Amino acid sequence: MTSSISATRTQLTVRRHGRQLWRVTAFDSRATVADLEVVRLNRVEWRVSDLALATGDPLRLMGYIERLARDEFEVLWLRPPLGWSYVSSFGSALAALADRSRFDGVIDARRAARTSN
Repeated sequence: MTSSISATRTQLTVRRHGRQLWRVTAFDSRATVADLEVVRLNRVEWRVSDLALATGDPLRLMGYIERLARDEFEVLWLRPPLGWSYVSSFGSALAALADRSRFDGVIDARRAARTSN
């Protein structure tokens, strides 16, 4: 089963390939940016890992996504620098985790600063 969510603002395309595998590709070249393992933790939370890294690698865990409302998702980046962001779709949340350099939304660095103190 393959479904497509286009996150064109971030210039990435997110496609589902099976139960827990999502592939993020560059919108223009179709080059693979990341293969993600997305594990649903409950009705509103998901854990996202990078399948390119070994199971024991601490950097494999990229972050978490939480649905706050119908069209609002919170993204928590666990890779440095720690940060939070809020996006309007699940596809945009996955794209933001896959390639932070292409993310054009607002990153809430103040929340990260409060947490580290």
